Amino acid sequence: MTAEKLADGRAVPTAAGDLAGALDRALAASAQPEPILSGAGRWWVTGGRGGIEVHAASGSHLPAAARRLARVASGPALLAVRLAVAVTGHHPFTALFPEPRRPGVLALVRCGSPAPPTQAERALFSALVRPGPAAETAGAGGSAYAALPLLRRAAEVERAWTHRVPLRDRPRLARSLDLDPLDPHGLLLVLGSHHLRAAGDVEVGQAMARLRLTGRLLGLRTTVLAGPAQLAGLRPGAVPGADRGLAPLLVLDVRTAAADPGR
Repeated sequence: MTAEKLADGRAVPTAAGDLAGALDRALAASAQPEPILSGAGRWWVTGGRGGIEVHAASGSHLPAAARRLARVASGPALLAVRLAVAVTGHHPFTALFPEPRRPGVLALVRCGSPAPPTQAERALFSALVRPGPAAETAGAGGSAYAALPLLRRAAEVERAWTHRVPLRDRPRLARSLDLDPLDPHGLLLVLGSHHLRAAGDVEVGQAMARLRLTGRLLGLRTTVLAGPAQLAGLRPGAVPGADRGLAPLLVLDVRTAAADPGR
């Protein structure tokens, strides 16, 4: 397979690249869930003449909270499929919940008309499949706060909203979520959907993945501190930024990777 090189030396498929190979690489990179989302039901991907389907456990016997967690956890896989289609030379057309009678089919992705991948698609795919030290230190020394406009944009592209938690609100949020005292050096973000819609859960999962990849390209590391299960039981107003109609689903810590004591 021929390859085109990005500025950081990583290779991605060309427009004539192998879709199956790109999918394998992208989905393998998405297979490790966040520890906070590890209790989610599994997701899987199937292909056919109609397109590429992303599935998640959704039986009526499952509690609503479990189905929501599974939908959020499947979002990174859906973004991975979209990026794989894009970097192999087609515009990805995505339909969420395309068949009401099959609620376990979260999304259908079809290969649209031939189109070269955008610079953003190439960079995000590269950060996904080759998450090595070069990607995490590319922006070492930069501030997570300086990257906030780009991180917000990454979430907005996926139709999710973000709210930066100011220092004064962190102790109250930590108590509400039963977390250890929150480090003042990281950028703390709440990520959520517009109303509690099933499609919004999938969109937030994609937004989490896109935000993480964007941060990785800027030398930032993203950690999920709380998920839907932790946020579901909080009273209105306990989560900063969660105004009427805005459903908080994740709390993220974003910081410079090189300065992360966990490295």
